[in-house]
Amino acid sequence: MSNQLPLHVDDENGIVTIHFRDPILVNRDLIDDIHDQLTHSIADDANKVLISFEHVASIGTAVIGMILGLKKLVAEHDGQLRLADMNEDIRSVFTISGLDQTLEIDETSDQAIASFE
Repeated sequence: MSNQLPLHVDDENGIVTIHFRDPILVNRDLIDDIHDQLTHSIADDANKVLISFEHVASIGTAVIGMILGLKKLVAEHDGQLRLADMNEDIRSVFTISGLDQTLEIDETSDQAIASFE
């Protein structure tokens, strides 16, 4: 595994935006590393969090569990979690599982940013 972190985090104008660097998110150890980094990045004061799937081609079920855990963490701090930039395959995973009814999913990061209250 390279020394490069599997994600990049921007904190701009009160919105924490997470960009995954790895196009295939199925390896459990990688997902655990990402979860640890995100939990650290989403500090107590991060109440607007956007996860961009722009560079991701495929996800495993562990990613869904991680996102649901992050949603709970953000909600505990009265925050909002939004997802964006999904390809058709990733979007269908959320649609088929019914999570598109539970999670806030936008077509683009710009739409997600504009949707934060």
